[in-house]
Amino acid sequence: MTGVSVLFTGCVSMRDVPLPAPGPPGQTVAVKVGDKVQVQTKSGETFVFRVTAVESEALAGKSEPVGKEMRVKYQDIASLQVERVDVARTSLAGVGTVLIIVGVAALVFVLGGGNQGINNVGR
Repeated sequence: MTGVSVLFTGCVSMRDVPLPAPGPPGQTVAVKVGDKVQVQTKSGETFVFRVTAVESEALAGKSEPVGKEMRVKYQDIASLQVERVDVARTSLAGVGTVLIIVGVAALVFVLGGGNQGINNVGR
């Protein structure tokens, strides 16, 4: 079971997303409600939170794992990353998991069958 969980650790990663350009409101940010984001502010602070609102001037959310309400203005953000599923790695992990399960089942079958054959010879 541990091997399976290790295979899936690379399936989700943080990806840089562009910030809206300063100027007239109405521009969108590449983040949506429910996304997990990591924000690095211009003052050097780092926040990780689940987005609860994408406002015209800021991102709002709840910090993880504490659940503290957060609101960070776009003008204060130096970099923004969003958690995204890596489809290629997820697919590869799925294929790898199937191959491991098939391999273990084949090994059990061969070893189990070999022991029965030895026991039957002696009778």
